Amino acid sequence: MTIFADVYNTRILKTNIDQDAGALGAAAIAAVGCGLWKDFNKIDDIHKIVEIVEPVPDNNNKYEKLLPVFEYASDCQAILVKALRAIEF
Repeated sequence: MTIFADVYNTRILKTNIDQDAGALGAAAIAAVGCGLWKDFNKIDDIHKIVEIVEPVPDNNNKYEKLLPVFEYASDCQAILVKALRAIEF
């Protein structure tokens, strides 16, 4: 989570639901849709923040300096793939 916070320069929230947030959202829509829940307020009771990770500015600066290199590498790979696709065996 620290790497994501640093790379995207944003606070990362970890919750007790974790990667099942989409499933919780779908279940909530179904529960409200069929009348089991009157609204979505129960989500706040279920979904709790467990950890908050803040970005480290020095680390973010390093990733920002690396970004042009990764963009260049990505462009080179695209050119390489295009050249390889043009080869007929």
